[in-house]
Amino acid sequence: MELLPHSQFEKLRLRQFEPNARDRETTWIEFLDSRWLGESFEGIEFLRREDDACRLGCIGIGFEDISPELPLSILSAVRLPLRHHLGLQSVTSILGGFTGTLEGEHGFVAHDFICGTLDRYFIRCWFYKDAGLHGLDLVRADLLPNNHAAS
Repeated sequence: MELLPHSQFEKLRLRQFEPNARDRETTWIEFLDSRWLGESFEGIEFLRREDDACRLGCIGIGFEDISPELPLSILSAVRLPLRHHLGLQSVTSILGGFTGTLEGEHGFVAHDFICGTLDRYFIRCWFYKDAGLHGLDLVRADLLPNNHAAS
């Protein structure tokens, strides 16, 4: 599956989809062995590495407690046809086989996927018990640390 080319992905901003998004320019989070800045709204984050703050590197989407239109518009823009509550079988039919699994707490499990040939992406899909897709992280694979299993 081919997603949005990195050259277009890196220019996306959450405010294009949600004008009430908050900047997190003065605070950073530690993620994938780097410091990240970005925008957030409800359960959605658009993150840029601190050392490359002009280019989007990661989109995190938590589907719970948010109107479904916002995640769907973001996923459509990046050409990722996933939605809340999709089962694992449906997700693998779209993304292909997963490359890794992470057992979380409280019934959560994450499956990792790699998509794209030229512009590769790492996608971690979070599932909750039998409720299907609960959230996802979409990361430009060129930004993964060298010790990451998908890099």
